[in-house]
Amino acid sequence: MIQGIAPHTFDNSYKPLLPDENSFFILFKGREVVIAEKKQ
Repeated sequence: MIQGIAPHTFDNSYKPLLPDENSFFILFKGREVVIAEKKQ
């Protein structure tokens, strides 16, 4: 719950991070979405 977050602030700003092995990628254009799963 938001009131349980110390120090009682909510920050949803964008923070660029490098992807890791658990990351996923979603490609979309308009109302079209491309989803693919690659098993290794």
